[in-house]
Amino acid sequence: MNVGVGFDWRGANLQAMARIARGAEEFGYDVVWVPEAWGVEAFSSIAHILTITGRVKVGAGIVNVYSRSATLIGMGCVTLDQIAPDRFILGLGVSGRGLIEKWHGLKFTDPFTRVVEYLEVIRKTVSGERVDYAGKHLNLGGFRLYTQPLTKPLQVYLAALGDRSLKLAAEHFDGSILTMYPASKLDHALSITTSLNPNKRAYLFQPVALNTFDNTPDGVRQIARTIVFYVTSMGDYYYRNLSRLGFERVVERIRMEYRVGRRDEALRAAEPLVDELALVGAPGEIAEKLADYPKQVTPVLMFKAENHEDADRALKTMGILGEELRKLRGR
Repeated sequence: MNVGVGFDWRGANLQAMARIARGAEEFGYDVVWVPEAWGVEAFSSIAHILTITGRVKVGAGIVNVYSRSATLIGMGCVTLDQIAPDRFILGLGVSGRGLIEKWHGLKFTDPFTRVVEYLEVIRKTVSGERVDYAGKHLNLGGFRLYTQPLTKPLQVYLAALGDRSLKLAAEHFDGSILTMYPASKLDHALSITTSLNPNKRAYLFQPVALNTFDNTPDGVRQIARTIVFYVTSMGDYYYRNLSRLGFERVVERIRMEYRVGRRDEALRAAEPLVDELALVGAPGEIAEKLADYPKQVTPVLMFKAENHEDADRALKTMGILGEELRKLRGR
């Protein structure tokens, strides 16, 4: 099915992710996206998941273009392809100034030029050709991969929010990865991502909570917490993008309530965004939403993966939604 599975990076545990990934394959989901922020490391986690599965694709969702060299990312891609040919997808992003400068100790400069240069070097690296490259940020001479290169083109997607990054995805990448992107504005993102090629794909990451076995108010509250976190504590990127897309009053109120310490009020302020940024409700209703997405969109169900209880909940959700989707397609 053209639906993926991903993980909330906050507290994600490899054992829980592995259980969910095996379940995603069993239930027929298309791809599993492994996060990297300041928790689990992506490439080693992906290697493990590729080893314990046999069909499902596994993506890096996402790795940044500062904390590893471009050639090292290329070497990682080749290694993962040798573990499981044609099943790895690379997600690239620029991350943010706070993380790159304070936690990695690197200068966060000119991210959009840098991500394109990284893409070009990575593609050269995985192909096995000699890498002679003179860019604004990357200057390499004479590098050549000394192992079996990829035999098929590497799929690379750009984590995109604003119009400029979506345009880069359209010009250079196989498509875009959208996080905290309003469903009602998806046509806008697609119009840019597919502007040069109608077959380019967008992966839309969305938290999910079913009312079948979740307590719906608790599910909404948990998703509202996630929204508040991204609007108030992940730099200005998500705040600015939601403002540009027509939700300025909502995100301004979230920030104001959070800033003065009224956390419950900030959660209530985020509730209007829940249906825009997440999938909450009855299984049949959510399955219909998933089935109605444009063909260029792969929705990705995002789950917490801190422990076995989270894995149990994710597996139950995937099973129920998978069955509902099969019913829809059997009509």
